[in-house]
Amino acid sequence: MAEMATYGSKFPFHVLPTVRASLAFKIAWAEGAFKAGEDVNTLHPYDGTALHVVMRKRNVPSYESHLDFSDDLKWVEWLLDHGADPRLRDGVGGCSAMDDAILYAAVQKEMDSPIDFFVKSHQLMVQAAKLLEVQEAVEKEYFTSRDPNDDKCVLCRWLPEREANPPKDCSSCKAEEAYHWDYPPVGEPPVFYDD
Repeated sequence: MAEMATYGSKFPFHVLPTVRASLAFKIAWAEGAFKAGEDVNTLHPYDGTALHVVMRKRNVPSYESHLDFSDDLKWVEWLLDHGADPRLRDGVGGCSAMDDAILYAAVQKEMDSPIDFFVKSHQLMVQAAKLLEVQEAVEKEYFTSRDPNDDKCVLCRWLPEREANPPKDCSSCKAEEAYHWDYPPVGEPPVFYDD
Protein backbone atom coordinates (compact mmCIF):
# COMPACT_ATOMS: atom_id res chain seq x y z
CA MET A 1 0.00 0.00 0.00
CA ALA A 2 2.94 2.34 0.46
CA GLU A 3 3.33 2.61 -3.34
CA MET A 4 0.08 4.58 -3.53
CA ALA A 5 1.04 7.10 -0.85
CA THR A 6 2.07 9.67 -3.48
CA TYR A 7 -1.40 9.62 -5.08
CA GLY A 8 -3.03 11.65 -2.38
CA SER A 9 -0.27 13.55 -0.61
CA LYS A 10 -2.19 15.65 1.92
CA PHE A 11 -5.60 14.60 0.58
CA PRO A 12 -5.60 10.83 0.00
CA PHE A 13 -9.35 10.38 0.34
CA HIS A 14 -9.98 13.12 -2.21
CA VAL A 15 -7.93 11.36 -4.88
CA LEU A 16 -9.23 7.82 -4.38
CA PRO A 17 -12.61 8.34 -6.10
CA THR A 18 -10.82 9.31 -9.31
CA VAL A 19 -8.15 6.59 -9.27
CA ARG A 20 -8.80 3.91 -11.86
CA ALA A 21 -8.59 0.85 -9.67
CA SER A 22 -11.00 -1.70 -8.28
CA LEU A 23 -13.19 -0.68 -5.37
CA ALA A 24 -11.62 -3.46 -3.29
CA PHE A 25 -8.15 -1.97 -3.85
CA LYS A 26 -9.34 1.56 -3.05
CA ILE A 27 -11.05 0.47 0.14
CA ALA A 28 -8.06 -1.63 1.25
CA TRP A 29 -5.79 1.35 0.68
CA ALA A 30 -8.25 3.71 2.40
CA GLU A 31 -8.43 1.41 5.43
CA GLY A 32 -4.64 1.58 5.69
CA ALA A 33 -4.64 5.38 5.39
CA PHE A 34 -7.43 5.66 7.96
CA LYS A 35 -5.58 3.41 10.42
CA ALA A 36 -2.45 5.51 9.83
CA GLY A 37 -4.36 8.56 11.04
CA GLU A 38 -5.52 10.22 7.82
CA ASP A 39 -8.69 12.28 8.34
CA VAL A 40 -11.69 11.68 6.04
CA ASN A 41 -12.86 15.24 6.83
CA THR A 42 -9.74 17.05 5.64
CA LEU A 43 -10.88 20.16 3.78
CA HIS A 44 -9.13 20.88 0.52
CA PRO A 45 -9.04 24.66 -0.13
CA TYR A 46 -11.00 24.31 -3.39
CA ASP A 47 -12.45 20.80 -3.51
CA GLY A 48 -13.96 20.63 -0.02
CA THR A 49 -14.08 17.16 1.51
CA ALA A 50 -13.77 13.71 -0.05
CA LEU A 51 -17.59 13.55 -0.11
CA HIS A 52 -17.63 16.72 -2.24
CA VAL A 53 -15.19 15.09 -4.66
CA VAL A 54 -17.42 12.04 -5.12
CA MET A 55 -20.49 14.22 -5.77
CA ARG A 56 -18.60 16.34 -8.29
CA LYS A 57 -17.11 13.30 -10.02
CA ARG A 58 -20.61 11.95 -10.67
CA ASN A 59 -21.79 15.34 -11.99
CA VAL A 60 -19.24 15.41 -14.82
CA PRO A 61 -21.19 15.28 -18.10
CA SER A 62 -19.47 12.31 -19.69
CA TYR A 63 -20.52 8.78 -20.53
CA GLU A 64 -18.89 7.64 -17.29
CA SER A 65 -21.42 9.57 -15.22
CA HIS A 66 -24.13 7.34 -16.71
CA LEU A 67 -22.38 4.08 -15.83
CA ASP A 68 -23.25 1.96 -12.82
CA PHE A 69 -22.79 4.08 -9.73
CA SER A 70 -22.71 1.28 -7.14
CA ASP A 71 -18.94 1.63 -6.56
CA ASP A 72 -19.25 5.37 -5.97
CA LEU A 73 -22.20 4.79 -3.63
CA LYS A 74 -20.16 2.21 -1.71
CA TRP A 75 -17.36 4.77 -1.49
CA VAL A 76 -19.83 7.31 -0.02
CA GLU A 77 -20.95 4.65 2.48
CA TRP A 78 -17.34 3.89 3.41
CA LEU A 79 -16.55 7.56 4.00
CA LEU A 80 -19.67 8.03 6.13
CA ASP A 81 -18.97 4.85 8.10
CA HIS A 82 -15.50 6.24 8.87
CA GLY A 83 -16.75 9.58 10.18
CA ALA A 84 -17.09 11.78 7.10
CA ASP A 85 -19.25 14.78 8.00
CA PRO A 86 -21.64 15.62 5.14
CA ARG A 87 -22.46 18.98 6.75
CA LEU A 88 -18.99 20.44 6.17
CA ARG A 89 -18.96 23.21 3.58
CA ASP A 90 -16.37 23.76 0.89
CA GLY A 91 -14.21 26.87 0.89
CA VAL A 92 -15.36 28.26 -2.43
CA GLY A 93 -19.15 28.15 -2.73
CA GLY A 94 -20.06 27.34 0.86
CA CYS A 95 -21.91 24.16 -0.12
CA SER A 96 -21.99 20.96 1.89
CA ALA A 97 -21.84 17.57 0.16
CA MET A 98 -25.58 17.34 0.89
CA ASP A 99 -26.04 20.66 -0.95
CA ASP A 100 -24.01 19.26 -3.85
CA ALA A 101 -26.26 16.19 -4.05
CA ILE A 102 -29.37 18.40 -4.32
CA LEU A 103 -27.76 20.82 -6.75
CA TYR A 104 -26.31 18.13 -9.01
CA ALA A 105 -29.57 16.18 -9.01
CA ALA A 106 -31.27 19.34 -10.30
CA VAL A 107 -28.57 19.83 -12.95
CA GLN A 108 -28.72 16.19 -14.08
CA LYS A 109 -32.52 16.26 -14.12
CA GLU A 110 -32.42 19.32 -16.39
CA MET A 111 -30.25 17.29 -18.81
CA ASP A 112 -32.59 14.28 -18.57
CA SER A 113 -29.78 12.31 -16.91
CA PRO A 114 -30.17 9.79 -14.09
CA ILE A 115 -30.25 11.24 -10.57
CA ASP A 116 -30.41 8.00 -8.54
CA PHE A 117 -26.83 8.31 -7.30
CA PHE A 118 -27.49 11.79 -5.90
CA VAL A 119 -30.82 10.81 -4.34
CA LYS A 120 -29.35 7.74 -2.63
CA SER A 121 -26.19 9.59 -1.56
CA HIS A 122 -28.30 12.40 -0.10
CA GLN A 123 -30.35 9.89 1.90
CA LEU A 124 -27.18 8.29 3.29
CA MET A 125 -25.68 11.68 4.14
CA VAL A 126 -28.85 12.83 5.89
CA GLN A 127 -28.81 9.71 8.08
CA ALA A 128 -25.13 10.24 8.87
CA ALA A 129 -25.66 13.94 9.63
CA LYS A 130 -28.48 13.11 12.04
CA LEU A 131 -26.27 10.58 13.83
CA LEU A 132 -23.42 13.06 14.05
CA GLU A 133 -25.75 15.68 15.50
CA VAL A 134 -26.97 13.24 18.16
CA GLN A 135 -23.39 12.24 19.01
CA GLU A 136 -22.39 15.87 19.33
CA ALA A 137 -25.35 16.63 21.57
CA VAL A 138 -24.49 13.67 23.79
CA GLU A 139 -20.85 14.71 23.97
CA LYS A 140 -21.94 18.31 24.61
CA GLU A 141 -19.43 19.65 22.14
CA TYR A 142 -19.89 22.88 20.33
CA PHE A 143 -21.70 22.36 17.02
CA THR A 144 -21.14 24.88 14.29
CA SER A 145 -23.73 25.04 11.57
CA ARG A 146 -24.10 27.64 8.89
CA ASP A 147 -25.57 31.07 9.55
CA PRO A 148 -29.03 30.44 11.07
CA ASN A 149 -30.29 33.61 9.38
CA ASP A 150 -29.70 32.11 5.94
CA ASP A 151 -32.72 29.87 5.53
CA LYS A 152 -32.64 29.50 1.75
CA CYS A 153 -31.97 26.12 0.17
CA VAL A 154 -28.97 25.64 -2.10
CA LEU A 155 -31.11 26.01 -5.24
CA CYS A 156 -32.51 29.37 -4.11
CA ARG A 157 -29.02 30.52 -3.01
CA TRP A 158 -27.32 29.53 -6.27
CA LEU A 159 -29.77 29.84 -9.15
CA PRO A 160 -30.01 33.50 -10.21
CA GLU A 161 -33.61 33.21 -11.37
CA ARG A 162 -34.65 31.74 -8.00
CA GLU A 163 -32.60 34.26 -6.03
CA ALA A 164 -34.30 37.13 -7.85
CA ASN A 165 -37.76 35.58 -7.66
CA PRO A 166 -37.81 32.85 -4.98
CA PRO A 167 -40.68 30.37 -5.10
CA LYS A 168 -43.29 31.07 -2.43
CA ASP A 169 -43.59 27.46 -1.32
CA CYS A 170 -40.13 25.92 -1.79
CA SER A 171 -40.08 22.69 0.21
CA SER A 172 -36.27 22.60 0.22
CA CYS A 173 -36.22 26.09 1.81
CA LYS A 174 -38.68 24.89 4.44
CA ALA A 175 -36.35 21.99 5.26
CA GLU A 176 -33.38 24.38 5.36
CA GLU A 177 -35.25 26.69 7.70
CA ALA A 178 -36.24 23.80 9.97
CA TYR A 179 -32.82 22.19 10.18
CA HIS A 180 -30.29 24.71 8.89
CA TRP A 181 -28.93 22.05 6.54
CA ASP A 182 -30.58 20.40 3.59
CA TYR A 183 -32.71 17.48 4.60
CA PRO A 184 -36.45 17.14 5.02
CA PRO A 185 -38.19 16.25 8.29
CA VAL A 186 -38.38 12.59 9.25
CA GLY A 187 -40.93 10.75 7.14
CA GLU A 188 -40.79 13.16 4.21
CA PRO A 189 -38.88 12.26 1.03
CA PRO A 190 -35.98 14.51 -0.02
CA VAL A 191 -36.88 17.21 -2.49
CA PHE A 192 -34.32 17.54 -5.24
CA TYR A 193 -35.99 19.95 -7.57
CA ASP A 194 -39.09 22.11 -7.39
CA ASP A 195 -40.73 22.37 -10.80
